[in-house]
Amino acid sequence: MVRKRWSKEEEEKASVLFKNGKSYSEISFILNRTEVAISSKIKKLGLTKNLEWTDSEIKKAIFLLNEKKSFKEIGKLIGKSQDAVTRKMHRLGYKSKFTGKRGTKYANYDWTNIQKEYDKGLSYEELLKEFGLSSHAIIWAKDNGKIKMRTNSEGLKLAWANGKYKVSDKEGIERYRQLCEFKFSVKDYPEEFNLKLIQEHGWYQAANRGNNLNGVSRDHIISVKFGFENDIDPKLIAHPANCRLMRHTSNQKKNIYSNMSLEELKERIEQWDEKYST
Repeated sequence: MVRKRWSKEEEEKASVLFKNGKSYSEISFILNRTEVAISSKIKKLGLTKNLEWTDSEIKKAIFLLNEKKSFKEIGKLIGKSQDAVTRKMHRLGYKSKFTGKRGTKYANYDWTNIQKEYDKGLSYEELLKEFGLSSHAIIWAKDNGKIKMRTNSEGLKLAWANGKYKVSDKEGIERYRQLCEFKFSVKDYPEEFNLKLIQEHGWYQAANRGNNLNGVSRDHIISVKFGFENDIDPKLIAHPANCRLMRHTSNQKKNIYSNMSLEELKERIEQWDEKYST
């Protein structure tokens, strides 16, 4: 068999198609050459496939899979080979819709028990270690409604309750100020806070972050500075019982002054915890 010689134009076109993510089969169809010939020419041109997957490619592949596209179709649409898509999707715990099954190796895990233990307070890393999971398994479980992960706010509250403070290189009052940050949402306590104030004025935002200088902010009734100077446990200063909503302009006028004694705060916290204990 006489092999058809490659023209300069064909080589350039094959190179461009390959760099644009076209598969060997697609290039073969466009140039009317066999896949073996395409593969050989691509190698001679010194071109290699980028085997790394970007987050956008993974999300697109999963989306297409949920649209009941086959691995072969997905490969063509995102510029990857069918084998590459198959390996990646299997590694992530997905199978082709054409198997007639939604199940994967991750479907066999006891997600009910995993969720139960996670809700007790296991961190993400502890969850992986405790059950021998991978991050891919968690992604699959989230996508398929098998597990509900904590929000950042919920994670902060749990860490605070367990005495796990965020790592910081700050010291002195700056570090103390971090530990005194409120870790709750006022929406969780509609009986305690005037939420209409937020509806009317919105949350305070600095000039470079929305420019709502007359908005509402959360104020420490016993100030952070007072707590620092009097060696008060930051958990008390950060407690929701030490919070009130104020227009930011009024909060600035208040400055470092406190409007409640430590004894009053402790009594408020005791009443608060009794009221909202579960």
